Amino acid sequence: MNPAVRTEIVADLNALFYFRIAEHHGTAHVFTTGLTDLEDWYRALGGRITHQDDGNGLTHWTLTTLTNRTTGDPVIVHAPALVTDQIDADCNSAIDPTSHAA
Repeated sequence: MNPAVRTEIVADLNALFYFRIAEHHGTAHVFTTGLTDLEDWYRALGGRITHQDDGNGLTHWTLTTLTNRTTGDPVIVHAPALVTDQIDADCNSAIDPTSHAA
């Protein structure tokens, strides 16, 4: 089983939304529709959140985590958002202070 398949199993067991999961160089990349989905993945698996301005008023948020909080396959959850969108306050402690939206 590759990391993408194991991540799909984790998603199904935790009722986590995604529209695509792909494996790239041993890491599962989870594509979601926005911050609410990323927040759910964070609450289920923990991890570190970063964000980067993509231009035109958009921000790309990512959650870097593992398939079971402390071990397992690496997972990166991707979420697009408007620069005006705010992440839920209970996720603030996971945001990497070196990441930024311009």
